[in-house]
Amino acid sequence: VKKRGMPERKVSNLFPVSRLIRDMSHEGLAPSVIMTKEGGMRPRIIVGFSLILSSLLAGFSAQTEKPKLPETAAVSPRGQQSLSDEELGRRLDEFITRVQPFGFSGGVSIMRRGKIVLEKGYGLADRAKDVPFTAETAFDIGSNTKDFTKLAILQLAEKGKLRLDDPISKFFPTAPKDKADITISQVMDHTAGFPLYSGRDDEAITREGFLKRLFTSKLLSLPGKEKNYSNPGYSLLAAIIETIFGQSWEQAVRESIFKPAGMTETGYALPKWNPEQIARS
Repeated sequence: VKKRGMPERKVSNLFPVSRLIRDMSHEGLAPSVIMTKEGGMRPRIIVGFSLILSSLLAGFSAQTEKPKLPETAAVSPRGQQSLSDEELGRRLDEFITRVQPFGFSGGVSIMRRGKIVLEKGYGLADRAKDVPFTAETAFDIGSNTKDFTKLAILQLAEKGKLRLDDPISKFFPTAPKDKADITISQVMDHTAGFPLYSGRDDEAITREGFLKRLFTSKLLSLPGKEKNYSNPGYSLLAAIIETIFGQSWEQAVRESIFKPAGMTETGYALPKWNPEQIARS
């Protein structure tokens, strides 16, 4: 296998992915990749581990013989090997360690039946300063923030503070005619017709400036007719949350979601971050 800018490498000794995933699913494992670190057994933000492994292996292949089960191995009713927590953790660690030279870096937390079988950092969290990844490293979760926005909206609906079929003009009376009847549900489902972007992700813009830009933009489709993934649509939902809570989006989700869940190290500015704890590109 040869990747651009990297020497040719042999990967035939990689632990077979099919066997890895089979063992994980058979053992009742809840595979996950940690996105923000929470101490002990508290909740974490996770994404599917199998998806991460698949993306890690995209672009190269490995040929391995199917490993034979030891004669003394415990066998499940399905006739497959039953791995101990320690052995499963060891195999997963071995696999991720072998993938690491191909560019993977991150913090991994994997649990089975409520018990952590692997929690470890791999690679560098800050390549410029040679800071290694640890299980305590926090990093950007990208559009997973939309899940918290959606949850906060659903919580408000449950409390009767809004209805999912409310038009956005209920919260923004100055919304133009072509957007006035767009419902909260359509914004949540990416069917409002809003574009993918309304500016750069790192652009500093006021709330008023953002709303003016969004409301003067052209819709990609009539509301409810097509699905067009939209980042500014969720910023609009965040603005609705701020209107109802009377505080910033981060403070609102911190009070309604993060604190009740014990997620004290999830957020933007409110957590007291240690600079060495933050992963940097």
